Order: sequence, then structure tokens, then C-alpha cells
Amino acid sequence: MLRKREAAEAGGCGAESPESGRDREEKFRRPGTGRREKLPQLEPDSQPLLEALLQVLADSLNRQNGKELFSADALKERLFFRDGSLYLLPEGFPSGLSIRFLRTGLLLGEVKRGRLEPSQPLAMALSGISAKKAAKGAFSVLDLEHGDDRAVRYLKGETISLKEEESDRKGWVLVCVEGFPLGWARGNGRTLKNKYYPGWRWQ
Repeated sequence: MLRKREAAEAGGCGAESPESGRDREEKFRRPGTGRREKLPQLEPDSQPLLEALLQVLADSLNRQNGKELFSADALKERLFFRDGSLYLLPEGFPSGLSIRFLRTGLLLGEVKRGRLEPSQPLAMALSGISAKKAAKGAFSVLDLEHGDDRAVRYLKGETISLKEEESDRKGWVLVCVEGFPLGWARGNGRTLKNKYYPGWRWQ
């Protein structure tokens, strides 16, 4: 065994070349490391959406805690963008760590060609009551009553119809049942295109 190992090392098989070491380091540092990327320029309708989402999230967290602990401006300081994904880091989380991670705080959404698409985890973190108060027209809320069959259809991933009095639901819509958020949809005034997380859809 010793002779075989000595022969391998003599032939260079047992030593790591500088190139392979750098390649391994780069592989370790690929998407998912703690190096922050600059948030790209958002489309005109996506910037107000981000501002409104942060305000609603701050209000929702304050409502859950029963006191004013968070503000939209403070949350904005904790944004982290990486590989097209926008996260809200936990308070006090150190930035610039060159380590690989699977998840980082709360996933707020994905940025695709400058357009922000809010995430399912963000929807679950919001309060329907806060969303109605602080959406500021950047998105809207459809709050279904208990027993409305559209709630089940939404959970199944189906496109749902809007009533005449709900025709103002255009763009991003937070679908709720009596104030409890289910997820997102895209409205055109007549129907809602379902954005409920595919893996959770009712089969």
C-alpha cells in the first residue's frame, strides 16, 4: 500500500494542482453563497410593489407582536439579492459570509427581467388586514368568505372568475380567506391567473 501511494504521489496523482483548488473553491462559492449582488433596476410598476410589500410586511409583523417593532425602511436595510432571488435577512445576520447556504431568511420574490414576482412564503407571512390598509394600489386583495367555492378552486391551482364588484383586481392580487392569506394571483379584471405554489396544490 505504501509503495502504491508513493508511486501515485511521485506521478502527481496524489497532489492537488493550483487550478483544481481554485476550481473547487469557485464551485463552493457558486450560487447560494453569502456574497451580495446589487438589486437590478426594477420596472416602473415593480418598485412601488416592493415598497408596498415591505410596508405591509412591517405592519403584519407589528400586528403579530402587538407593538411597533418594524418599519419598511428598517426592513429595506436587510434586503439581500442573489441569483435572481430577493430575501429579507434575519435581524443581525452578518453579511458578506463566503459560505454556501440553502435558505437565507424570508424569500420575498424573484426578479425576472426587472419585474418582481412576490413569493408564496411572503404571502404566508402577511396579514390580510394589513395588506388591505397598506397595499397603496401596488397590489390588491381578494378576501373570500368561508364557503366560497373559489377558495377550493384556487387551492387546486385553477383560474378563478371575478365578480362584477371585484373587477378592480388587476395586476398582483393577494388571495385570502377571511383575512388569512393563501397566495398570489394575477388579475385582469375578469379572472385571476393562479400563482399558488404548485407543490401545495390540492389534488
